[in-house]
Amino acid sequence: MNVLPRHPALARQIKALRAVDEKKQQRKDFPVSALGRETPERQANPWGSAGAGVGKDCDAEADPMEWEPVLLISNRAISIEKLGVKVQGDSYAWIYNMLASLFSNILRDTICRALVDLIGSSSSVLLLTVNGLFASKWDLVQRVMPFDLAAVPVCTAWQFMSLVGSEPDDEAEAAARASVLPAREWTIKFCEEGPLGLKLDLLREDSRVDTVTNVVVASVGPGSQGEKACAALGWPKSFMESSTVLTVNGARLYSATKERVYGLLSGRRPLFLHIRLTDQAYGYLRTHTALMAKAAAEEESKYVTVVFKEGPLGMVLTEVPTRGVVVIRAFARGAGDAMLQAEASRKCKVGLVVLGINGKVLLGRTLPEIQTIFQRTARPATVLFARDLQCADAVSVIKIKELFM
Repeated sequence: MNVLPRHPALARQIKALRAVDEKKQQRKDFPVSALGRETPERQANPWGSAGAGVGKDCDAEADPMEWEPVLLISNRAISIEKLGVKVQGDSYAWIYNMLASLFSNILRDTICRALVDLIGSSSSVLLLTVNGLFASKWDLVQRVMPFDLAAVPVCTAWQFMSLVGSEPDDEAEAAARASVLPAREWTIKFCEEGPLGLKLDLLREDSRVDTVTNVVVASVGPGSQGEKACAALGWPKSFMESSTVLTVNGARLYSATKERVYGLLSGRRPLFLHIRLTDQAYGYLRTHTALMAKAAAEEESKYVTVVFKEGPLGMVLTEVPTRGVVVIRAFARGAGDAMLQAEASRKCKVGLVVLGINGKVLLGRTLPEIQTIFQRTARPATVLFARDLQCADAVSVIKIKELFM
């Protein structure tokens, strides 16, 4: 287990961290705290409610840092005691089996290395789930299994990378990652002065003690800052209701007095409330996120973008007068029956509808007009197609221009 600073601006440093040379990270202990300044409170109070700002543009008072424990995978090792490979159903099976027996050790080591690499590349997904479960329960864990938080080592940049994962290889992978699971904990920013419009229940385990164990949002007032914050996130206000307020401006509310809680909430703006959604709200959010991701994928599949360079396009176009559109009827071939650009792109299909080129809308143009525009447009040229006539009928001029942006 290690500790790292929880901070609203920490995400801005992830990209900078990834630029650090990998070998340097392996040779030298490079603590995340180097992004800001480690304060004496780190040793005196690992749950410290204040700290130096991360980055030059951060105000330490308005944007404080707090340390929190995280679970990490410190070592990865896989061993296979015995590997057996047997090939059947082929006349050359005896040759394959003989080769497999001769190279069984090499196969075994290769499989072990591949599995270790797979765990390493997928560790961020596993750690995200595990740390998400423990995020609001460290106080309970410490009561059940006491340990010295001040003695827990600081998370190094190399370990931090295992939490956030490597950079996605392409935009498709990045979009897939973003749509897997929504966050269960959210930081809500309140900028306006005045009441937040949140009715809070301050819960105590022992009525004889003046400190609270949980701060729960009982209700969100109509027209309040709380309701506006929910609307900005696309939530109904019921999502915030019954959620647990974990921190205010980075200061944990667990074991705080009632006066301390109200004092933090009445602090100067902007005010950052870090909340944890209920199981029911999170379930709805997961379902909504999955539906939105599916709808976005379906919407994206309606359109095809192809970049054409110098040379013949290889498209045979035809006009559909009754619909006012031009579609791909067939593909032309070059010398020696070689595929030309359109067919070679693997994106162009027969039946695609021409929507625009380089941001210019071609929907409603005649075939001669489109052919002339294609001939006069400088290359490389980006051409936008609709998947079929139904998609072309549903698209607007504004949507076409947005797709080119």
